Amino acid sequence: MKKRAVLCPIFVFPLYSILVPGQGFGIPGRLGYLHLIDYPDPNVSCLSHRGEFIGNKAVDMVAGMINRNEFRQSNNPYMLSVPLEWHEGTTCPDRGS
Repeated sequence: MKKRAVLCPIFVFPLYSILVPGQGFGIPGRLGYLHLIDYPDPNVSCLSHRGEFIGNKAVDMVAGMINRNEFRQSNNPYMLSVPLEWHEGTTCPDRGS
């Protein structure tokens, strides 16, 4: 039987608080759960956006612009992209199978 998963893209309302283990939904046995942003509970599997790293790089970019006397809006805006980081929790096991 193929395992199904619940993805939670809702940032302000964590769906996991409703689908908690022991409520008959079978998390993580029958149903996996993955939160698409950082989740404060270390048992919940999630994707980390590495906010502190992005913030540090953004400050570096702004400091560099100030040092180069770039005070106008650029015609070629910068875009900072970093890979997501998988946080292994107990709610989405066997992701490789």
